[in-house]
Amino acid sequence: MKYFTILAIPDGKWVLPDSDEFLALLGESDPDYDAAAFAVRNLGFIKLQILPGSTMEIEVHPRNVGFRAVQAVQQQLLLTSQIKLFVIKHLDRRWRSEISPSVEHTIRRLSELCAPSTGQLH
Repeated sequence: MKYFTILAIPDGKWVLPDSDEFLALLGESDPDYDAAAFAVRNLGFIKLQILPGSTMEIEVHPRNVGFRAVQAVQQQLLLTSQIKLFVIKHLDRRWRSEISPSVEHTIRRLSELCAPSTGQLH
C-alpha cells in the first residue's frame, strides 16, 4: 500500500519524494537507496506521511533540521483536521517514536525536539 508522503526542505518549502525538484536537491537523478530517508537523516528535511486510520507520521533528525522546515511542518499540522493520531519518529542515538494525540502537543513536541542545543559552540 502506498501512503501519501511529502517532504519539507530546509528552507520550508514542500517537495514530493519522487519529483524532479527533490532529485535535483538531492543531486541524484536515479538513486538506488531510500532517498527520502537519506534527506531526513543528512540534509535537514522533514518527512510527513499520511497512514491508514487517520494517522500522520513525522520523521525528523532534530540536530540537522532548520527552523524554517520545522515551522512549515507546524503550519501544515494546523491544517490537518482529519488526522487523529500523530507519530513523531526522531533520530537520537537511534530512531525513537513518540505518539501524540493532538496537534497542539505535536507542535509543542517538535519545538522541543528541534530546539538548538544550548551547549553548542557558535
